[in-house]
Amino acid sequence: SGEPSSLNIPPRRLAEDLQRLLIEQILSDYTVVVEGTQGSQGEAIAAHKFLLAARCHFFAAASVTSGMQESRADYLVVPADESMTPEAFRTFLRFCYAGDNVLKVLVPHTAMYLIEAAGYYGLSNERLRSFCELSVKNSFNEEHVLDIFAASHSLKVEAVREMALQFIVTHFDRIGKQPGLEKLDKSLLIEILRRLADRGPKSQATPC
Repeated sequence: SGEPSSLNIPPRRLAEDLQRLLIEQILSDYTVVVEGTQGSQGEAIAAHKFLLAARCHFFAAASVTSGMQESRADYLVVPADESMTPEAFRTFLRFCYAGDNVLKVLVPHTAMYLIEAAGYYGLSNERLRSFCELSVKNSFNEEHVLDIFAASHSLKVEAVREMALQFIVTHFDRIGKQPGLEKLDKSLLIEILRRLADRGPKSQATPC
């Protein structure tokens, strides 16, 4: 018959096109100001109301559906005390715009900030939180997990703090010999000891 037996369908580009709106600031109408933490400089990030409202319950309430003061403004300020950095918020926005493409840039340090953000801003599913928890957990090792435990405590990221504590207790036969143990805050040391005691005498450390 001369007609092709199959069609060559081009790949989807929706995620890439939406991400380009963010990166190139095309027709942006909303600004998120992320204040700096611990002496770092803050940053104003351009975004789009319609997309944030579609992806996050927080922005839908603030920008569209309520009489909140934010609904009459074209910006949102993220205070320094909310444990967020400009780099981390850019990664959060990348997920909002392009979904799983965020995995190309997600690193453990940034992921630690975003675990709680997914719930705070009301993302419609738990994918970002799961990606972040996996990224952080896969970064654990005997040398650095004590630093992550201390940092997550300081940043009040409870999910990371608990994962780090479990890793420390499970592998304490080797982590207990790390010099970083002596630098931990006394309250964190006590928490490790109590968790070890809760495991009981029959508990054995699991190999890495």
